[in-house]
Amino acid sequence: MRFWLLGTLLVTRDDGSEVEIRGRLRRTLLAELLLNANTAVSADRLVELLWGDSTHGLSGDALYNQLGRLRQALGRGEEGGAGRIRAVPPGYVLDVSPGELDVHRFAEHASAGRKAAAGADWTGASAEFGAALGLWRANPLADLPDLADESAARHLEEERWATLQGLAEAELNLGRHAEVVALLRDVAPQQPLRESLHAQLMLAMYRDGRRAEALEIFRALSRALSEAAGLEPGAAVRELHERMTREDPDLQWAPPRTAPTRQGSGPGPMDARQRRNQLPIDTRLFTGRQAEVARLTALARDTAERGGAGTVTISALDGLGGVGKSALAVHVAHQVGDLFPGGQLFVDLRGATVGLEPLTPMAAIGQLLRSLDVPDKRIPGTLPDCTELLRDRLRGSRTLILLDNASAGAQVRPLLPDVPGCLVLITSRTRLADVEGAHLLRLDVLSPGEAAALLSTAAGADRVREDDPAVLELAELCGRIPLALRIVAARIRHDSALTVAQLAAQLRDERSRLGELHDEERDLADVLGTSYADLPAAQQRTFRLLSLVPGTDVDADAAAALLDLARADAESLLDRLVERNLLVEPSPGRYRMHDLVRLFGAEQAGAAGHEAERADAVERLLFWYAESAKAAWRAVEAARATPASTLGIGSVVPQEFAAAEEAFAWHDRESGNLIAAVDAARTEGRYEYGLELARALNGLMHMRSNAARLLEVAEAGLACAVGLGDFLARSQMARSKGVALALLGRFDEAVAVKQQALEMARAAGSEKAEGEALVGLCSTFAAAKRLDEALDVGRQAVALFDRMGIAHHAAGPLINMAAALSLADRNEEALVLTEQAVELGRKADELYHLAPSLAQLAAVMHATGSYDPERLDATYREAVEMLRAIENPRYELAALLGYGVFLEEHGRFAESVEVLTTAEHIGAGLGVPLHDKARGTLRRSQAALDAAAASAAPDTDAAPDADAPDSPASSAP
Repeated sequence: MRFWLLGTLLVTRDDGSEVEIRGRLRRTLLAELLLNANTAVSADRLVELLWGDSTHGLSGDALYNQLGRLRQALGRGEEGGAGRIRAVPPGYVLDVSPGELDVHRFAEHASAGRKAAAGADWTGASAEFGAALGLWRANPLADLPDLADESAARHLEEERWATLQGLAEAELNLGRHAEVVALLRDVAPQQPLRESLHAQLMLAMYRDGRRAEALEIFRALSRALSEAAGLEPGAAVRELHERMTREDPDLQWAPPRTAPTRQGSGPGPMDARQRRNQLPIDTRLFTGRQAEVARLTALARDTAERGGAGTVTISALDGLGGVGKSALAVHVAHQVGDLFPGGQLFVDLRGATVGLEPLTPMAAIGQLLRSLDVPDKRIPGTLPDCTELLRDRLRGSRTLILLDNASAGAQVRPLLPDVPGCLVLITSRTRLADVEGAHLLRLDVLSPGEAAALLSTAAGADRVREDDPAVLELAELCGRIPLALRIVAARIRHDSALTVAQLAAQLRDERSRLGELHDEERDLADVLGTSYADLPAAQQRTFRLLSLVPGTDVDADAAAALLDLARADAESLLDRLVERNLLVEPSPGRYRMHDLVRLFGAEQAGAAGHEAERADAVERLLFWYAESAKAAWRAVEAARATPASTLGIGSVVPQEFAAAEEAFAWHDRESGNLIAAVDAARTEGRYEYGLELARALNGLMHMRSNAARLLEVAEAGLACAVGLGDFLARSQMARSKGVALALLGRFDEAVAVKQQALEMARAAGSEKAEGEALVGLCSTFAAAKRLDEALDVGRQAVALFDRMGIAHHAAGPLINMAAALSLADRNEEALVLTEQAVELGRKADELYHLAPSLAQLAAVMHATGSYDPERLDATYREAVEMLRAIENPRYELAALLGYGVFLEEHGRFAESVEVLTTAEHIGAGLGVPLHDKARGTLRRSQAALDAAAASAAPDTDAAPDADAPDSPASSAP
């Protein structure tokens, strides 16, 4: 069993599953016993802690009951768990074994770190301090504020800060200045009186070439001390500041002259020779990648500590060209070089080098053997013999080998020595899953913060500030790819007149962005070009066409439509591109291109000879999105949905949905892509697909209460309708845009747009469209509380529907007019109109008009305050059942909210809770939280139920219960 206090209180079994400890009293009791693990805590202290000043009249049974329940909970955690709590005068003790409590493990690691630091073993100190801090999940006992302020918890916080400073000290001594900056930059302002911590941050920034920022840390510390205590920084910090001001050269870091002696290294055949270090120079600008560095250094340390035991450790880094694989591998190799006294060997395998063929395994192993002083004439003529000789030369040596830029697993497998104590680091643009036993590490682009830090470091902190919004934009325009970031940083550094904002403006144009990302030595397009050229023809086609996807990502079904392939064949090609890091799979079954890779792919797709291929692929994808969205709308509301197309394109198979929930889930996943597809149809001139897609999405997004996205779709759909010259379509899309604007509370704009929709309908000569436009305009006037105008257009709509012989359609304008009257507190008039709407719906037996009319009738009856409760109850019930039958969740939600309030008003609390809980679930699905009145009603109804339950069965956790089943005969344990 494991106990966790460094965060929220947590108890876990050996298999990692959680042991549930319920109730504030029992959790507080357990935490106090754990804070004093293996030490008796007095019963008086426990009673005072649990019940405070409310101890008058308490019997000893109260504490014993809580202890009994805690024993039961721990007993469910493991065999013998219940026996951990023992009665020991003057109270109780909780037995904890070594390693079970995170506080104890933290203390052990911190102590080991201090011991290592005292012996100047900074690598060991860093590892131990890091392991100690890794146990912290949040502030100790974060969920038990009564204990969080206790002296034991405060002591733990002090130990945490001391350990953090110990880690910073170790990292400073190891020359990891950027890591210290990342470690302390955000936490230092939280501790304005901890001067030594600020001194560490100042020194790290200074050594990392950020002198101005280091001096600003001192100024901020001075201000904080003055404001908090009227003090100035102490002598040590002032001296450090003065030395930085005059740029004292002794402040710069210098590596130790001799490596510390390590136990168990043993003599090897190379120990007497000059140590070999063929590694490229570690870049001074290496930034970020803390997690990856930590993982690789941990592997290296494990390999070195195992010495002659086990097998060679292999770590294969893969990633997009330019993402920084080689820089990371070289940096880590330098960091861990002292762990490998046999030397550090380096071979560039040229797997993706412009203008050069990859090294053959024979040529590469020849380089390694020559590095190990094997003369050419002694290098065997066959690859297996060379591999055996390599093993022989490395045996017992503890050597690090960096194989950079591998093309495939077949190229590197003969180079792996399989010698215990050796470490091989491999970098490749392709995932080397076929290298047996390799630790695979995929390197993605930098995080936004890391990208901004690299720009600042590479260009100079005086030219680029990490917190400048333009820097973050520039980093995004560079795709956060280290190669691109270094290229633009060099331009800023060498051109004093060029600002970050100017360079960002140059890169905003996608058509020329790639062309800007090059200098005399580096060209991102060339790097991507080598990866593309190495692809088989089918993968090249897939790569080109995927760049045409209008959204941020794509699933396998959409990709299959784009490629005109069966899903399984499309997935196979997608997976090949993922392996080559030209595509990423952020979640299972979804694929995404990095922005700059997409631009490169689009250039290839637009190249001469691919015009027809591109046009056909775009049409297939737009057809798939449009037909799939129509299918989703049919699953949600079949009566008003657009029918499926009778045409087919290639082998495209649109999505189908068995139920509304399935359709909504697909819409939620794809909404960003669907909006982008409508816009792409507009820009590509494929207006018919954009219009069909916008029509289908109009209903889906309205039901999901996604007004902002509905507005985007409506505007793009309106542009498509204009492009087609279709007045009816323009009227429909203008109504949709007006609905979105009204949902956003922009009523004046909504009215103007809906009036345009009315004009377009009349221009098209469609009375049906005119009536729909009048109904929509009436609704917006009502929502805007423009009563007279709402009544005017509503009456026009009623008259028009009557003249057309579809009188039941008048239910819509009638309930809109009723809503306007209700908002003006003219509920009696509203009641007359809603009853007319209900009567029209019943006569026509038309549920889609009758259901919302009933819901409106119930709301108006409720608002009048003079109603027959039985009739209102029946009306609410009928409305809810009918709305559920026609699957109209928006109206159902509104009806349930009113019904829940009605039930609470009549003391029917259980029904009120049930109804409002159902409403809450529906609202969550639509993205509409309960409003304040409904939340208050739900709270009151639940409280009433709880009070009734408490009067029947008291809460044994909140107060002592002498009659509980496990109460003892006497208070003595």
